[in-house]
Amino acid sequence: MGFPEYTADCPQGVFETIITVTDEMTDEYGMMRIGNLARVMETMTESHLSAYGLSREELQEEGKIWVIAWTSVEIEEIPKKGMKVLCRIWPGKNKAMMYTRRYAFYTPDGKPLACASSLFILMDQQRRTAAASSPKIGAIPIVALDGEPALPKMRVSFPEADYIHRERIVRPEEIDRNGHLNNTHYLDWAESLPGDSVFRLRIPKKVWVQYSRELKEGQRVDLQYACAENTLYLRGISDGAEAFALTMEFPPVSPFV
Repeated sequence: MGFPEYTADCPQGVFETIITVTDEMTDEYGMMRIGNLARVMETMTESHLSAYGLSREELQEEGKIWVIAWTSVEIEEIPKKGMKVLCRIWPGKNKAMMYTRRYAFYTPDGKPLACASSLFILMDQQRRTAAASSPKIGAIPIVALDGEPALPKMRVSFPEADYIHRERIVRPEEIDRNGHLNNTHYLDWAESLPGDSVFRLRIPKKVWVQYSRELKEGQRVDLQYACAENTLYLRGISDGAEAFALTMEFPPVSPFV
């Protein structure tokens, strides 16, 4: 993944906002949770689309919803409690039937913190199948920045390993306005796993998620996870099929620590 060079002036066609990391966004060590970084990305996406008449409500009037299919995140430095973070989002060229978004996070003076990219599918709200593009989407300018992050890989190989199983039931408070498990909660699930304590005290450097099937309230999910070569591998199986796959890559532990 790449990281676009910071410029004091926001590049044309890029949406920018500044947030302050609150106590609710952080763990017991004051570090921002990955799930909360994803929630900032979600809010940025909605704000950017609303500026072009494509808010969630306006899109639903056309009988359509956005569904995220893949996302990847690379972290230089995790934001901390009280830190102000300059956040940017911009759309790229479409990929087949998918719509691309890229994100970059900096300190207010331009130090890189994290960057990300996502692939979205526009879906028919009732049929849950791919929908035709909205006429308003054509008005959104396409942006290409030097050094921008690559799009997420379509698939990541999982190793042969002894996977630990843990059942999770989708709770009502995890359901979003599209009627399914919100994409940010998949990251919450990964961060709450009781696995290797070494991983639990470290900040991931790279995160990748593939969302294959939506999960509904009350649905039972078999979480299968393993830790290998500084990477957490997690997939969720429900009704005999894979609903999502996720990896978190951590920096190696120094032998002198």
